[in-house]
Amino acid sequence: MSDARVGLVAFATGINERKGQVVAVAGIADDPEVGDPVTEGTVTYNTRYNYIVLDNTSRSGNYISADQGSRRFIGRTTLTADYSEGTLTGTSSDLEVDGQISGQEVTGSVQVDYNVSGGIVGTKVLSGRMDTALNGQVGSTGVIATFHGTDSNSAIAGGLVGTAN
Repeated sequence: MSDARVGLVAFATGINERKGQVVAVAGIADDPEVGDPVTEGTVTYNTRYNYIVLDNTSRSGNYISADQGSRRFIGRTTLTADYSEGTLTGTSSDLEVDGQISGQEVTGSVQVDYNVSGGIVGTKVLSGRMDTALNGQVGSTGVIATFHGTDSNSAIAGGLVGTAN
C-alpha cells in the first residue's frame, strides 16, 4: 500500500517450517511524510487498506501447510484522529481500528473480519475474525500504519495509508 504524499507500507505472511507456525510481518518504508504533529482537535483521513491472510493451517509430522488469500480490491475507510482524547478510530465492512496516539506514534489494535478467496486457484473461501496489533504514525497531513497478528491456525498482515481531508 502506498500514497506518494505519505509513504509505503509492505506486508507478508508465511510459514516458519522449523517452528511449525504461521507468521505475519509488516513494515513502513523509511521516513513517511505525515506532516506536523497535532496536539488538539480532530482530523479525518481518507484511508486505503489491504491485507493478506493465511488460514486453515494443517500439520502432519514435520509438514505444515495453509491456504493464502487476500482482498480482491483495496479497501477504503475514514479514520478519525481525536487529538484531544489521543485516539484514532474508524470502521469499514471488514476492519475496526482502535488506536491510541502519543505524539505522532499510533499503537493499538485492528480487528479484521475477513472473507476472502484463497487456495492455489482461489476456489476456497477463507473467513474468520482476528485482532491484530496496530503500529504507525499520524500527523497533520497523513496517517500510515501496519497491522498484523497470528494464532495457532491463521495469520494476517496488512497496512493502511491515508491523507487528511
